[in-house]
Amino acid sequence: MAHDENLSNIVYVPLENVLDPPNGLIEHYKNYYWFVHPERGLVFWKTFRSSQSPQCNKDRKVLELMQEQYPWAIIKKIPSVFLKVNSAAIEE
Repeated sequence: MAHDENLSNIVYVPLENVLDPPNGLIEHYKNYYWFVHPERGLVFWKTFRSSQSPQCNKDRKVLELMQEQYPWAIIKKIPSVFLKVNSAAIEE
């Protein structure tokens, strides 16, 4: 089943917000494949308690299997994505 790109459980982060490492404790996703909205950026699934799950994987085939859920997204390998740990790096 395809997810509507405007679904409240989907959060986007512009690429320019995650390409340079911020100060503090970070997560570094190196050479991962990501679902990317062509205009809004990286795709995250909003879970309970305002936690977000990045829609990425080291194996492109995993995302290809999930592609029908995100038909509006492209799959893109990104060399480095930096996210602050336990922070508001992903803004609503």
